[in-house]
Amino acid sequence: MRGELDMAVAAIQLENRPVTKVEAFFRLLYGEHMRDFPRQRVRKARKASYSYDKNRPWVYIGQSHEMRPVATLATLFGYLWDDSKDTTYYTPNSFYRSDSRREEYARWIHAFTLDIDVKNEFAYQAGIALPDVMDRIEAAGLPMPTAVIQTPSGGFQALWMLSRAVRATPKVRVLFTAIQRHMASDLQGDPHAIGVERIFRTPTENSLVYFESTKVYDFQTFIDWRDINHPLVWDRTSPQFDHYDIMNHPAIMRLYNQEAEIGKREASCLTLILAMKFSGWPLDRAMSEMEQWWHECCEKGGSKPFTLKDVMYRVKRTYRQTKLYGPGAEIVRQLTGMDFEYKVIRFYTAAKSREQRKYSYKHEWKADLLALLQKENKPLSGPLTAIAEELGCAVSSLKNVLTELQNEGAIVVESKRGRNGSTSITLVEQEHEAFILEAAAAESMNQEKSQIDSTIGEAVGGAAPGIVLPGSAAALIALLGHLNAPYPASLPLYLGDLYRDTVSCWASSSLAPTYAQDAATHTWLILKHTLMACLRATKRESIAHLTAYVRNAMSSALLALVERGYSVDRLPASVQRQLPDPGPGSP
Repeated sequence: MRGELDMAVAAIQLENRPVTKVEAFFRLLYGEHMRDFPRQRVRKARKASYSYDKNRPWVYIGQSHEMRPVATLATLFGYLWDDSKDTTYYTPNSFYRSDSRREEYARWIHAFTLDIDVKNEFAYQAGIALPDVMDRIEAAGLPMPTAVIQTPSGGFQALWMLSRAVRATPKVRVLFTAIQRHMASDLQGDPHAIGVERIFRTPTENSLVYFESTKVYDFQTFIDWRDINHPLVWDRTSPQFDHYDIMNHPAIMRLYNQEAEIGKREASCLTLILAMKFSGWPLDRAMSEMEQWWHECCEKGGSKPFTLKDVMYRVKRTYRQTKLYGPGAEIVRQLTGMDFEYKVIRFYTAAKSREQRKYSYKHEWKADLLALLQKENKPLSGPLTAIAEELGCAVSSLKNVLTELQNEGAIVVESKRGRNGSTSITLVEQEHEAFILEAAAAESMNQEKSQIDSTIGEAVGGAAPGIVLPGSAAALIALLGHLNAPYPASLPLYLGDLYRDTVSCWASSSLAPTYAQDAATHTWLILKHTLMACLRATKRESIAHLTAYVRNAMSSALLALVERGYSVDRLPASVQRQLPDPGPGSP
């Protein structure tokens, strides 16, 4: 009874007190899933030392080495208002365990947060101000942040809150980290402050220099931003690391012998361990060498001491994780100031055919449906279950395929409800060829990609001996998928003609095979780079005249090739009309 009375009094005090900026910040961040007060219930005896609840999110607040979990807004605000408590850092995302904030224990992703620190050893930035941060965000094509917090060192931490928290499944965590890494790269942020488990500075009334509660975004907004500005390129190659020692490289030797200062010691430690693992050193030798490095070169003090136990933990963890292969070349160059690069032998692993796989991809179902509609040459009618059975896919997969094809404008779907209800699927006239081309391009993209990205290639049919044509028309059309929006049906047709006129023509050239191979590869790379630049420039806002925009950009790129002295075997007619008249008597 006494506890209920105290809770009622606290609730009245909260309602009558004016809401501060910090309170509004945390309510907007966690309010969707975090309760104001805990539920009053009798707890059963439990043996576990931690708390686990399938619905309750835990967030952490405090010092980096000693953080306290909180599960309600009342507890959180009680800590923030208590001057005797240390609330230096907090976790923007929440967890389902109260004893650890490891990545695998994350429950909800509430926001994207970036640390733009002037003390970042990889990119020192003097005199940075809030307008500079906003300019970088705008230049990167990102939406305006929900909040910006200024750190004591003079840096800033920008935060984009999600309108609806996303469940932190393993796949979502990987996607979140990839997007956050691209955002940090474009904004010159700290590359180490990446991951759902990272901590950031707790905002105060003075440090919260920018806060707009209306600027909240859907998770898909950042997925679209990544697809346009940093399109994902699948790499189906596997590295081979046998018999390749890089520990004797001058840059690695300098890293091993130079002083590891505070702010660089963690990165130096991990980079050296990765170099030892890459070189094939056994675990015992790596532990012995890193112990000597810690005694002789590593600075051990600071607000958070770096102990020998920390080093040994990192050695064992790095050797245990198979996904960690070798050190990042760029990190080594930044830590040492020396040139560093190393070669990794890669072998192309061909993708399995559809007959060898248990499941099919969505683009394959799309291609099957479009091919069936084209073959029947009439609308496809009947219950969804019957249509799905004819295609050999699940009803849920068929619904997703129909939704995407409708959004792309390839088909028209009409549904009739009731006992005798049915679904009618009609192919859109004069546009289905482009969509079938795109679906076929996505299906064969992996095989054709190996011709340019892999060291193992085959001569393309019809090509001169020794010539391997890079890419293909289908691969060029498949790049349109990065736009993630409808586009004119004439654009894939134009790209197919462009590839034939500027790249495929080198297969029948009378020039030396080596020269023809180089010219074809160079022209392909120009076409690919120019098309991706066009797709990024549209920003999914103005694509009504995308074909004309791409045509002009391609013409300018090919004309630039000619002006720089590069030979283009056959130019499209639209480009030839822009060339100056050579005059009489010219060859």
